[in-house]
Amino acid sequence: MNRLLLVSEARAVGGAEVYLERLAAGLDDWRTVLAVPASGAMAAWRKRLETAGLQCVAYDSGASGMRQLRDLARNADLVHVNLPSTYDGGSGTLPWRLSRSGRPVVVTEHLTLLPRSRRRRLWKRLTDRAVAVRICVSRASADGLRAEGFTRVQVIPSGVPDPGAPLPLPDGETLRVGVAGSLETRKGIDTLIEAVARVGDSRLRLEIAGDGPLRETLPALVRARGVEEQVSFAGQVDDIYGFFAAQDVAALSSRLEAMPLCVLEAMAAGRGSLVTALPGMNEIVTVNSTGRLLPVDDPGAWADCLAELIRDRTLVRSWGAEARRDYEARFTLAHSVRETEKLYREVIGE
Repeated sequence: MNRLLLVSEARAVGGAEVYLERLAAGLDDWRTVLAVPASGAMAAWRKRLETAGLQCVAYDSGASGMRQLRDLARNADLVHVNLPSTYDGGSGTLPWRLSRSGRPVVVTEHLTLLPRSRRRRLWKRLTDRAVAVRICVSRASADGLRAEGFTRVQVIPSGVPDPGAPLPLPDGETLRVGVAGSLETRKGIDTLIEAVARVGDSRLRLEIAGDGPLRETLPALVRARGVEEQVSFAGQVDDIYGFFAAQDVAALSSRLEAMPLCVLEAMAAGRGSLVTALPGMNEIVTVNSTGRLLPVDDPGAWADCLAELIRDRTLVRSWGAEARRDYEARFTLAHSVRETEKLYREVIGE
């Protein structure tokens, strides 16, 4: 059985870490070790990994942690570094340092469309030869790297577990819209709250799941806009599929994304999605088939779309059914893991 070292460089737990966790759990033919930063911010995630039966090693920051990672790499056949954004990992020096173990290194880069300083770009280019291949979760992300001169890039879309047959849409005339994600500025939830206020229809409900730095600010905005009866906060939810099953449609009004797992989870639950027209989002949502792409920071456009869906339940049902079919064809976790394993074998063969 081949040995794999999965390395997380994250300082907080988000979609990139969920991607890594699910990948580790799905790799049946690999003896996998997960290396996770030893910081207190990652303690709950490390505990969750261990509870799931995954072998998890905490590494310190600085020189001692790098020596620890290189020792782990020498005991592996392949190293896979997971970067939440392209210029994490010391602008590419982490994969280079781990390659000095003599083992091939694969990197997944999630957010690639970020501000880039000349110094960080130079470091990343200088260390590029240490990487066997870079995985991107969307074609748009891959194009961003290729535009910077990186050629060994492969697209493997993320996948999510299958919750089983979708539940029917909720009964009644109310349009229930669900949002799941971190309560932070990047997610643009304020745009949705403003859109609800502009619609001004009691048949519209917005439920927001998640936690984050705006946990006090967003409820204050709801009160200020007078939509307390229409907007609610569910907090952190354990059953994301159950959350989406209670909605008619999912929404993601983010200002920056790669391949958001919450949209794939909504599709798996048989729900269409409204998402901002960011690079790569058209690779997930098919306009007027599984949902709609809407402008960033444009509550008027979001309000118009929500008002349309309140009137057209047939469209909502159609989106949900087609979203489930699209999920089964393209975004299952099994498919994502299978493609990643195939890439591993190719890299080791080379």
